[in-house]
Parts: sequence; structure tokens; C-alpha cells
Amino acid sequence: MNMMLRLCCLLLVLAGPVQSFAQGGEAKRRSPFSEYPYVAPQVFVYERELFTQYKGVSVVRANVSDFETRSRIGIVAITPKVSAYLDRIDNSVHGPSSFEITDLKTGALIGKFDLGLVPESAELLFTGQSNVYLHHVPTSVCFGSVTRKFVLTGKRLVETQQAIAYLNADADIFGDIKLFSRTEISGAVVATVQEGARVTVLGIAPDSVALNPSRGQSLPTLLIKTPLGLTGWYVPSRSGGEQAGVTITQCN
Repeated sequence: MNMMLRLCCLLLVLAGPVQSFAQGGEAKRRSPFSEYPYVAPQVFVYERELFTQYKGVSVVRANVSDFETRSRIGIVAITPKVSAYLDRIDNSVHGPSSFEITDLKTGALIGKFDLGLVPESAELLFTGQSNVYLHHVPTSVCFGSVTRKFVLTGKRLVETQQAIAYLNADADIFGDIKLFSRTEISGAVVATVQEGARVTVLGIAPDSVALNPSRGQSLPTLLIKTPLGLTGWYVPSRSGGEQAGVTITQCN
């Protein structure tokens, strides 16, 4: 069984957790924003004064395609001097749905955020001091949720790249694989892990976080901890052949 077929089988096994994660109670327990005021569905703020509920005319058809609808959630302070409309765009055909943030004065788009694979679990946190945080399920690997940070830079919210998207999953090795010190081609070999070893997948490389594996695509680049406690990158194109790879067995 080659590497891609193993992952496809794994994703079928993991289809169940998507439904449970989408349930309101489960999503609420997992939220990293729960200590802050909850001012609207899927929206948190540092202080309630940063958010005002929208009570104007309907914008359901404003600047959307025929298979999309727009819901205006409210007005939120991005900084003490910049306020913006917060809209949710729902795509009824092929997705993804998204949040849109537009400048209250100019109408210019400040940021657009994908709601991910489980749209109802996506959440935003506004600090009122240039920072906006998005917590969602962006990848099909373990359906792991991640938090991403965006900072108002000029007139746009720009993402702050993190070292990894944290995952924390148990996995088994099939075939022998090599783990590298870096994801780039210059990375040295940290460890060789033999078939049958149980390892921990700590996270996914940022450039792999939005990957939905299918035929012809690579598996994500994974940060792995070995049974001896060493850490290194599993890089699909270099870590092993078609008969070697990683099978995630438990999403923690």
C-alpha cells in the first residue's frame, strides 16, 4: 500500500470527528478565546466596547456571487482609529465560506479569512490594538484546529507566520524514514526511524497547513518527535520512498 493510499484510508476513518467538532458545545470547550467576551456568533473581543451589533439594512446580496450570501455581523474596532464592518460570506456551492473585514470609512477590504473545513467552529478574536486572531480547522489531517494571528500593516491585515501549526497526534512509521533539521533541501538528517516505531506528530509546517491531500498532491510536511525524544521534519519528497511514510493513528 503506497503512502497516498494509506493517508486516504486514514481520512475516511477520521471522518467522524468532523461532525462532533462542529457541535456547539464541543467547539466552545475547545475555544482558546473563551476567557474573553463573546459578543456575536463566532466573535470574541478583548472588551465589549470594541463591538457594536449591526442593525442597518440587509446586505445579503451586496458584492457577492449568485451562490453566496452576506451576513453583516457588526462593527468592530481594529485599532483606536480604525473601525470596520465584520461580515460572514456563506458559499452554498463549492466553498469555502469566509469572514470579511472592510474599513468603515472607505469600504476597502482589510482582511478576508477562510472559515476552514468546519465553518461553524471558526472564531475571531479582536484586541482593538491592530491584532486579530482566527481559530479554525484549516486542514484535513486530524481535523486539527489552529490559531492564526493577523496584524494591521498599512491598510491590510497581514498574517504573522508561526513555526508550526500544532497538532499533537500519535503515529506509526511504515518503512524506514529520515527526519531532517530543516524543511529546506539543506537540512541535515537528525534521525532515521525504523518501520513499526510509534512517534508523535507535533505539528504541520505553515506552508502545508491548508493542504487537502488528494491524488497527485504531496502529504504535509510534519514535525515529528521520535521514541528517543529527538525532533525532526518529515519531508515527503525526501524522507522516504513510496513504501515508507507516516500513518496517524490517534488524534489527541
